[in-house]
Amino acid sequence: MNTQDKKIFIDELTNAVKVSILHRIDADAIPDEWDGIELRQYIADQFNAATVKMSRDRKRDYNNTILISGSL
Repeated sequence: MNTQDKKIFIDELTNAVKVSILHRIDADAIPDEWDGIELRQYIADQFNAATVKMSRDRKRDYNNTILISGSL
């Protein structure tokens, strides 16, 4: 995946999650008493739900890259 493809993928994924969350707010499905703490957790949960399971080998390689790079 080249740089432009990565940017498009990130843009589309983050927008899809954002639209879904905003739709739930508009539908009054998110409690009014939630502030930044609950909303941060909810946003994190929604992004987590948008992930796919990696194979064991890919997950190991991913973790290794994150550990070694230190800057990601």
